[in-house]
Amino acid sequence: RCHIDCDKIDHMDEIIDSQAADFYDAHFSNLVYHSDKIDFREFYDCVFANCSFHEVDFKGSRFINCTFDSCDLSLAQMTRAAFRGTVFKNCKMIGIDWSVSSSPLLAEFFDCDLSYASFAHIDLSQGKIIRCKAHEVYFWETNLTQADFSGTDFQDSQFKDSNLTKADFSTARSYTISPNANVLKEAKFSLPEAVSLLNHLGIVLVE
Repeated sequence: RCHIDCDKIDHMDEIIDSQAADFYDAHFSNLVYHSDKIDFREFYDCVFANCSFHEVDFKGSRFINCTFDSCDLSLAQMTRAAFRGTVFKNCKMIGIDWSVSSSPLLAEFFDCDLSYASFAHIDLSQGKIIRCKAHEVYFWETNLTQADFSGTDFQDSQFKDSNLTKADFSTARSYTISPNANVLKEAKFSLPEAVSLLNHLGIVLVE
């Protein structure tokens, strides 16, 4: 296994420029790399731990079976970036426009802050967004078939023209979803949060 301890490296350039375009089974830790590019690189079975990639441009890069643990990727640029079998845990990922990334987005998010992001026009079917903070996130024309949203807070997020067939919202909260503007076939909801679905149907509830 290739372990790269970035405590002793000042710039990501020292790694990127000194290595081939592809990285296999590498472990990056404690890396701080802001407002720069890691573009058109490929990472296979790599781990990123306690790294900061604030506003980094990942254009055209591919992450296959990788793990990001306790990383900051806020405002990262994902144009044509591809994620396959990638897991994000305890990451800060505010303001990312996933709509420009490669689809399908085969990623899972656990205990992450995904606020102010956009997943518009992306295939996120069978994805997992578990126990996440997802405030003011856009899900427009998103394929969320069989997605699992257990424990996630969707305050002020927008779902429009999205496919939520068999999606699991049973322990999610603060969501506002119009049954008229989305496909909800066999989607799972639970009370009292599910009452919010009626707000879009012109129904008056009387105690």
